[in-house]
Amino acid sequence: MQNLTQFNPNKNTQVISSQVLAEYFSNHDEPLELEKTSQGFVLHIPKSFFNKQSFEIDGDKLRKDKMNLENEVYKTASLLVEHFSNCIEREKIGLSTGFHSRIFSTMLHPEKNFVAIGKVKEVEDIKSAHPEHIVPCSVIGYEAYRLIEEGKSKEEIAKLITKHWKIVYITKEQADLLDTKKGINMKSRMPDDWQFEDGDTFARLKLTGIIQDESEILPLDDN
Repeated sequence: MQNLTQFNPNKNTQVISSQVLAEYFSNHDEPLELEKTSQGFVLHIPKSFFNKQSFEIDGDKLRKDKMNLENEVYKTASLLVEHFSNCIEREKIGLSTGFHSRIFSTMLHPEKNFVAIGKVKEVEDIKSAHPEHIVPCSVIGYEAYRLIEEGKSKEEIAKLITKHWKIVYITKEQADLLDTKKGINMKSRMPDDWQFEDGDTFARLKLTGIIQDESEILPLDDN
C-alpha cells in the first residue's frame, strides 16, 4: 500500500495520498479491495469513509512521480552542461573533443522512463512505433554549447535542456516526413526562425501536420 502514492496520474485519476491511507488503516480493521480492470487498477474505499467509492490507478505508472522525474532530468541536464563546458575548455588548449548526440540516450536509460511524454493518435502499439526526440538531440547539444560560450548560467541552460528533452512516439511514416525530403527534411534541425530560449518544443511536429497542438498527444498505455 505504501507505493500507491508514487505514480503519475492522468487527468481522470484521483490521487490517494499516504495521509488518507494512514488515516483509514488507523481507524479501520477491514482490508481494502484492489480490483484489476482493463484500464488499470481500482482501489475501493467504503463510502462511509470517503466521498468517492473508488480510485483508478494506472498500474504502468505506479512508481512514477512527475515532479521527481522532472528533477531527475534536470539533474542529468546539469551534468551535461558541466560536460559540455569541460569540452569547450579542452578545445581551448587544442585537445580534440566534441560530443555525440547519443549521449542523451545513454545518460538517461531507458529514455522512455524519463522523457517520453506520450504518443500521437495514429500509434496503436509503441513497440512498432518510432520514439522521436521532439527537438533533435544534436540541436539541444549545439544550443547548449552556444549558450555556454555566451556566458549563460549553467542553471538556466539546464532548465532549457530539460524543457526541450522530450520523446513522443510517432509512426514510421511520420518519422520519414520529419527526417527526409518526403516531408520537411529536418532530421537534425529545427525551423529557421526557431529559438532555443523561447521556441515551441513541438514546432517540427506542428510544421509537418503530425499534430496541431500538443494537447493532441495521448498518454502512453501499458504496451
